[in-house]
Amino acid sequence: MGFDRSLTMAAVVTLLALGAVSLYGIYDYAMKSRTDPVFIYSMAYLNFMQKMDRIAFPFAVAFILILAICIPRRIVPERYLIPLSALLLAAAFVVYIKDYRLALGVVLAFALVLQAGVLALTLAGKELHFLSAGYKKRLGSALTHLGIVAIALSIVQPSWVIINPIIVFWGSTAAIGIGMLLLFYTGSGGNR
Repeated sequence: MGFDRSLTMAAVVTLLALGAVSLYGIYDYAMKSRTDPVFIYSMAYLNFMQKMDRIAFPFAVAFILILAICIPRRIVPERYLIPLSALLLAAAFVVYIKDYRLALGVVLAFALVLQAGVLALTLAGKELHFLSAGYKKRLGSALTHLGIVAIALSIVQPSWVIINPIIVFWGSTAAIGIGMLLLFYTGSGGNR
């Protein structure tokens, strides 16, 4: 695949931007709370939350769009990847007109189901399209993506998650942690 590294770099830059927005939000919240002890109970707090949502929304959407291309590329040939991702994103856009959280949830739910399939196929030893070589690195990539999508879905659409949110959080954390260990601390040679 010709755009693997570009997708990876786009994901990293987007996550860094979301991190910067989060740090700004923490700082702004701390300053407002310090000057107004009842800030969290005021209308200003709701305005603050809406402002932070508006700032973070483009980066969150960009990251989900990257996932909408990144995850299907494991099992979909490159010539079908762009039309499939475009179809998914068009459906999400139609839903977006009604409710942006619902649209993000649709894309994330699709990505979660697809990534669970990718993980199952990876565990079964099927040859899929990964940037990483070697079974353990491919497994690490599949676990990391699954954890990220699961935790993102639980944040965007918490009512859709039928498992206890704490279990989702710790399960996602474990999947991401194990995935990162496999990605960064195992050799790339061989299939097993």
